[in-house]
Amino acid sequence: MSSETVSSGAPAVSSSGDRWLCGLGYVLLAGAPFTAGVSGLVGGVLAMARQSLAEPLARSHYRFQARIFWIAALVLLISVLAMTFGGLSLIYDIFQDVGGRAHGWDAWDLAAVDEQHARVHPAGVVGAVAGVLGVLVGAIWLIAASMFGLVRLLSDAPIGRR
Repeated sequence: MSSETVSSGAPAVSSSGDRWLCGLGYVLLAGAPFTAGVSGLVGGVLAMARQSLAEPLARSHYRFQARIFWIAALVLLISVLAMTFGGLSLIYDIFQDVGGRAHGWDAWDLAAVDEQHARVHPAGVVGAVAGVLGVLVGAIWLIAASMFGLVRLLSDAPIGRR
């Protein structure tokens, strides 16, 4: 007599396997600021891929990891747009100041900038500073939220009220 089981999809991962992958996901997300986001991307994809296959405790952690990933991605996108706007605005201001006195490659010479008449639009400075602060806030969010989730995982507590 053989005892064969019929599977209706991907095999379920054991509880220890889910815990290990959840822990790895948190470590990858927390390491994202130090790897230019590559490990965060891997951690986010891992969380989204494993979410539907996991048991309830791990599913809550995968859902939280996906939320961490998307919030960080949105903050990073907004920050990069702000830094781009601010940087381009500041470069434009420099070229406007040099524009009447230098032509061609000489326009790149910052020594030609007349400091007494130089003007910088506040929007450019605000955009650049807001972009840098946004990147810092996003990095802190990734690390803090990942550590919070990892502590909850290690204490066998789900994320949220369940």
